Amino acid sequence: MRRLLSAVRAALAAILVSAAPLAAQLVTSGEGPLRSSGALTLGPVIGVNLPVGSFSDVVGTGFTIGGEATYGLGVVTLLGEVSYSSFTGKNNLGSRGTVAYGAGARVGLSLAGLYAGGVAGFWTDDVDEFDIVPLVGVHLGPLDLNARFKGIFGDADWFAFGGAVHFRLK
Repeated sequence: MRRLLSAVRAALAAILVSAAPLAAQLVTSGEGPLRSSGALTLGPVIGVNLPVGSFSDVVGTGFTIGGEATYGLGVVTLLGEVSYSSFTGKNNLGSRGTVAYGAGARVGLSLAGLYAGGVAGFWTDDVDEFDIVPLVGVHLGPLDLNARFKGIFGDADWFAFGGAVHFRLK
């Protein structure tokens, strides 16, 4: 657990340090700028993973770091992600790591800043499977916070709580 907390703290510090110089001009604020037609953003992603089901018998809490790009189509925001997730091992089993590649979409809900969507992705390395991951979230100022569930099709199931900061490129 100490290793996970240290990694999360280090990732947060890296995000804050790298984001500070760009924040004044490039950080998006709210869900609207992401959905704007032709808007293109890129940003870091960090999250905490809580395994469930039989996957929780072999691994403990994990973390995710990665990057996310979005492209606005007016009503819908397309997104693409690349991330690395690591889980602590249980019962004398080693830790597990996986790289994920995903693409999906999200739609803003009528309540300010809220959105729902999904990502179809493929996980490699210790977790080798395809899955569709529903997500819900809220965009608060420059922070994009969300909750996800990976476990519709694959065997490695977990809830993820994460966040991102989007930097507008276009």
